[in-house]
Amino acid sequence: MTTPRLRIFLAGAAVVALLGASFWMLRGIFQENHARFLLNQNKTAEAAEVLQSVRAGKPNDESAALLQARLFLSSHETTGARRVVSGLKPSTDRTWLMAMVEYLEGNDKTAIELLTPPAPPTPLSSAGERRPTPAAPPQHPWAAPFVTMLTKLAPPAAALPPRPAHSGVELMLHHAMTGRVALAERNWAKASRELGFAEARGDTNPGTLVALAVARAALGRLNDAHEVADTHQWTAENFDRAAELATVLRKASLTDVLALDDALDAGMDRRRLEGARLWALACKAESVAETTPSIRAEVITELDQALVTFPRHPIPSVLRAELLESSGRISEAYAQYEELQQSLPTLSVALRMRSLAGEPIPSPGEIDWNQWGFTSPDGILTPAVFTTDDAVLRPSFLAFFRESQASADFTTTAPGAYEITLLARGDRAFGLGPRVSLKLDDDPIAQIYVAAEGWDCYPIKVQVKEGHHVISVRFENNSERLPSDTEDRNFYLHSIILTHTEGR
Repeated sequence: MTTPRLRIFLAGAAVVALLGASFWMLRGIFQENHARFLLNQNKTAEAAEVLQSVRAGKPNDESAALLQARLFLSSHETTGARRVVSGLKPSTDRTWLMAMVEYLEGNDKTAIELLTPPAPPTPLSSAGERRPTPAAPPQHPWAAPFVTMLTKLAPPAAALPPRPAHSGVELMLHHAMTGRVALAERNWAKASRELGFAEARGDTNPGTLVALAVARAALGRLNDAHEVADTHQWTAENFDRAAELATVLRKASLTDVLALDDALDAGMDRRRLEGARLWALACKAESVAETTPSIRAEVITELDQALVTFPRHPIPSVLRAELLESSGRISEAYAQYEELQQSLPTLSVALRMRSLAGEPIPSPGEIDWNQWGFTSPDGILTPAVFTTDDAVLRPSFLAFFRESQASADFTTTAPGAYEITLLARGDRAFGLGPRVSLKLDDDPIAQIYVAAEGWDCYPIKVQVKEGHHVISVRFENNSERLPSDTEDRNFYLHSIILTHTEGR
């Protein structure tokens, strides 16, 4: 028989236990929500630290496990995400996240199968009568447009889900879907921008990357298209997919052209897409040239045919010259560049011609702009005016052998639109060229990928105020941590050319 005092003690102990349990439960909920908030802010490292504490206290909690899987996906760790998701009970969220794992690993067919389960068989009653078909299991709201994106080029624009308010796999997918819609609509700039956002947020699906490269090649930004291929270590199969996509888009541009304005736009689109297709074929030729030497000649023939259809098209002209050069047909390559230079003079082609002729690049002050057919720029920043932490000054360029930065001052006499052009080259290593970042007055303005090992021009368009400015160039991906006696990635800066383009 319990005494009143004992009953009071037991009641108090129960209250304390309840309060303690409530505290730990609320603490876990708070930590989980805090981790979700950090993840939505794209602060993956901080979110991982908080979530680790949550999982330690609630190892079997489904909600925390789903959040852990999302964290893995945001960190591009599909193996970890697969491991976590595989241990969860069947649910809509589990199926969706597993489909995302398959998508990011390039298994489109498996992702589609996960999100389109077979319809259940119609049950029969004991009398053999058909009963109503049971309702299909609930699907994630993004499942339908996602499957459409994988089975077709893009979902209809009207079917796109709203843009998520927070970062995460859905925001990545929204960029990918929006980019593919823009590509289908032949809005190259928007497609390149949105698909680039998807890639930056961790989209490694081959379909997204192929679409991104085609969009950039269609814009004539072959250097940026090369960056996609180099970064993701494309094989001949990827280049085939890019050529096929460009062909599909080109055929689509031939239909439903009613007005003259539409015909002119379609003609320009076909020209752009032919350039993208030929870029993919030329890249494939170079990637398999050692095992299939004849492929270069086959692609050169394709380029010849393209130049008949699209005379003076700069992309097939440049691609043809590059393939001729890599085939050892130097005089023919020089003649191809010379023909292009006569119709469309550029500093890039002039530099390539000098290289083929065995002539060294002139120092910045020795460039005869009028002789080469160009208007003199508003300013040239030569290697001597740069201050640097570790780059090495050579007679006509700065050599970056380690991750380092160089900065220079300049003054503008008028505000407005400027083109800042890096005259640079790089040494490739492990399949990648140098990456450099640019800042103007401490504000990031561009990331540049240097695909060519020969001197070339890398222009950036930017708005500049009147007055004094500081431009900084930083080499970011040196290969010194990668063991090799034969490969060494370096960056070389000849000069920075400043041109006030407003009014020109």
